[in-house]
Formats: sequence, C-alpha cells, structure tokens
Amino acid sequence: MSVLSGMVAGIDVHKGFLVVVVLDSNRPDEPLESRKFGTTFHALQELEAFFHRHGVKHVAMESTAQYWRPVWDALESRFELKLAQARSTAAPRGRKTDASDALRIARRLLAGDLTLSYVPPPEQREWRLLSRECVAFREEIGRHRNRIEVLLEQAHLKLSCVVSDVLGVSGRRILRAMLNGETDPEQLSKLAHQKVRATKEELAEALRGNLKPAQKLTLRIHLDNIERLESDIESMEKELASQQAEHQATVERLSTIPGVGVRAAQQIIAEVGPKAEALRLRGSWLRGWAPVPVCTRAAGSR
Repeated sequence: MSVLSGMVAGIDVHKGFLVVVVLDSNRPDEPLESRKFGTTFHALQELEAFFHRHGVKHVAMESTAQYWRPVWDALESRFELKLAQARSTAAPRGRKTDASDALRIARRLLAGDLTLSYVPPPEQREWRLLSRECVAFREEIGRHRNRIEVLLEQAHLKLSCVVSDVLGVSGRRILRAMLNGETDPEQLSKLAHQKVRATKEELAEALRGNLKPAQKLTLRIHLDNIERLESDIESMEKELASQQAEHQATVERLSTIPGVGVRAAQQIIAEVGPKAEALRLRGSWLRGWAPVPVCTRAAGSR
C-alpha cells in the first residue's frame, strides 16, 4: 500500500548521468516515463523542468559517493527529497540495471520502504564542511609532525626528548634557528622557554646533531606547510564562529560540559544541529546514522 499519493520519482545517480523514473501512485506497476539526464548545471535545470511538467512532488535518490550532492542542491528547494541508504535499494542478484534501479527506488519510496540518511539543511552543511576540514587539516599537521620527528632522529637531534612538543614555542624557535644556520648547541639551548623542565646542559646535549642539506630542505617544507595549515584552520574557525553567531548561547552551554571547549562545541553543533535534530530524528525515520567524531585536542604545548 502506498504511503504517498500523486507523482513520485526515483533517481539512479552516477557521476556523469542520472536515470530517472516517474511513477503515479495510482499505478505503481506502470512507469509513467523514464529518462536519462546529465549532471551539469543546465542538465539539472532540465531535470527540474521535467519534474514540474509531470507534477512530481516527492523524489528519492541513492546516496552514491558524493555524486548525489549537486543533484540534491539543485532540487531541494523545489521538491520533497529523500536520500536512501544503498542497502535499502539493493537489487536482486543479476537484475541490476540503471532503469530498474531508478524504478525500484521510486516504488520503495511509494511503499515507505527506504532506509533514509539524514541530510542537514544548507546552513548546517556549510558548518560541517568548515568543521570537518579543520579536523582534516589538524590530522595533516600531525602527519607533518611525525615526519619532522623522523628527520630529527636521522640527524641525531633528540629535541623531542627534552621538549613536550616539537611544534610548541620552544621547539619552533629551535627548529627555525637551525634552518637559519645556527649549529651551536649552547646557543640553541638558550632559545628554549623558561618553563621547559630540561636543563640547559641537557638541551645542549640533545641538540648536538647535524642537519644535512636534504634534511634541512625537507624540514623547512614541513614547517612551512604546518604554519600554512594553521593559518587556514584559523580562517575557517573564524568563519565557522561567524556563521554560528546566532547560536552562541548553545555553544556556551555545551562548553560547560567537562572536556568540551568552544571548538568542540562548534563541531557538535555542526554535526547534530543547534537543536540536535539529527539525534532527535535518529529514533524515528533515521536508522544507522551516527555523527562523525569531533576533535577535542587542545592546542600545542610548549
């Protein structure tokens, strides 16, 4: 029995084309029309016009990689869209074709037999993009940090044994001095912050090494990349804070939770929404969705 009435459509999404089937809820066994569309801007406009001609109100598509996103963006303000999880649209073995996939999606939409994915509103999608890119950039910084420690070990420099973070205040001063030509361990040890627990003698001993030209070049590239990424993260975090300004009270309330700072609070809002819509819907029509873990690591130490 149909849970929807009127005209509905199913879309089988591919990178370069879409296969669309339109069904009438009164005759679900007889596809009204099936067509193939491109995925360019003008092709999606043609698809929108095609749906309007047929009086389509409800549209379902499969969450295929990232290819569904431009289709969703083009149609979401005009139609009631549903994003189906791939397992709920699986075809019987040996019966998979593009047209049959689109038809099956449309029929299961009519029957209310799709497992749906939560798609946040456009504003929240912007927040997710910014917050997730920040997390990805921090992970990239971590990879650069690991490569720097490998380089230092190869050069017999035990900096990580005497400072808590090679990218902290002391570590960066020392590394930049090395790149600028300073090789005297005694002079390098004087660049450490006064709160570093190691003595000047221990620091000097740890810095008795030699960066070869290739190691020095590679180290400079890693440090430059880290500083560029940090600048980019700062820009994205400022933009995220600006976009979430009207939800500042929610950010502050989340920040009162032990272990949750402002950054983590902003990421939580980006993932679940300012009113936790994603988690609220999880118990109704949403099944199997979980928010992406957020990063709560503090800034680098000395």
